[in-house]
Amino acid sequence: MSSEREVSKMFVRYMQRVLRNERINFYRKHLRDVKETPLEDWLLEEIVEPSHLSDFLLIENEVANLESFIENEKLSKIS
Repeated sequence: MSSEREVSKMFVRYMQRVLRNERINFYRKHLRDVKETPLEDWLLEEIVEPSHLSDFLLIENEVANLESFIENEKLSKIS
């Protein structure tokens, strides 16, 4: 039978392989996960179900302010 030191080395090598394989498997498993929704998909979802349109509705006063802001050259230019 091997000495205690050899058994310890074998165990350490075994655990290193296990951990390496787990990292590889985890990476492969999550490789296809989408991190961000592409813009086209988001636009298609908004067309089908416009859930956020209520956030962009302007009242008449806001429309008038926006029009005057756009017409004013000093305000509309980025400095």
